[in-house]
Amino acid sequence: MHRAVYHAAAATGILAGAQKALIIAPMKYFLVGLLLLLAAPGASLAKYRMRVIRHIVLDPGHGGTNPGAPSVTGVFEKYLTLPLALEVERQLREASDATVTLTRRTDTTIGLRERARLANEAGGDVFISIHCNASENPEASGLEVYFLDPEAAESEFAGVVDREERGAEPAVAPRPAGPPAAEHAPLTVDQVVLDATMFKSHEESETLAGTLLDTIHDVVSVPRRGVHQAAFGVLKEAEMPAVVLEVGYLSHAEEGKKLAEPKYQEKLARGIVKALLALDKRLAKGD
Repeated sequence: MHRAVYHAAAATGILAGAQKALIIAPMKYFLVGLLLLLAAPGASLAKYRMRVIRHIVLDPGHGGTNPGAPSVTGVFEKYLTLPLALEVERQLREASDATVTLTRRTDTTIGLRERARLANEAGGDVFISIHCNASENPEASGLEVYFLDPEAAESEFAGVVDREERGAEPAVAPRPAGPPAAEHAPLTVDQVVLDATMFKSHEESETLAGTLLDTIHDVVSVPRRGVHQAAFGVLKEAEMPAVVLEVGYLSHAEEGKKLAEPKYQEKLARGIVKALLALDKRLAKGD
């Protein structure tokens, strides 16, 4: 009698253990899978929702008949700016819900001002023209970011503008000029609104430039050469915050080689994306 009870109890215990195992096993595998997913590079349960900078226009500098500066290894700038812009787009789409537009996706010639017009037509919230720098000084290296100063033709940075825009051709005919304005004609409401909009974009361009400079520096640990103003033609018709981002010097023995490396471009792209997300959070808070 006691033996029968013992065996019955043992059988019941085995059955209960089996039922428990059937419940626990799937849960265990689910948790293991979840941990592996979270441990994966760049993994995220939800994309960051952009609140202010919802549409980003990236402009890979040069292209087509305008190759840009050559690197120390002989690779021209146009072949480096495009893959970097594409990597920024990939990381932005992965990390956020931002809309991303590129002014070019192939080796094509696009006029300087046409690039900004494309950004305007796309309804971009920011415009970033990506370039690589060069100098007669072989020791020059690091990051520089420029925003527009229409009167800066005689500034110390006029040489940078000349080098970047040398060989650029307008891909479309310039817009025809309107009739000559009457002397001392009063400003229209539209002109006042446009001036206010351009002033705000100018201030926000400086903020965008500073955020890019500091954040990319933190990610790639290269010298910060500062935020500057210059008369870049590619910025002159932009109706949103707009900057020229010089990500490094092709003329520098080490930096010129790194700029062509996919892993380094991935780090640069990470810095750009991190800057845009940080700026969006800041603007959303009203800072």
